[in-house]
Amino acid sequence: MEQQVDIETVVLEGGSCVECSSPTITYVVKCQKCGYVETHRHTVSLTRGVTEVVTVQCEKCNHKQMVKIRYPR
Repeated sequence: MEQQVDIETVVLEGGSCVECSSPTITYVVKCQKCGYVETHRHTVSLTRGVTEVVTVQCEKCNHKQMVKIRYPR
């Protein structure tokens, strides 16, 4: 049986959540320097206690940043 994901417990840094449906989250990257929002959507499966870390580069200003998704226990 799938466990429901509570969006209130998911921590997303460096992006904006588009959709959260058990057990996945779909997000877009938002540049922390210039504010540009990427049009490509990313989808990852959530696992409790695991932090997903992705390094991305802004398409507009080439700023490199990390996107962190944490789903605490």
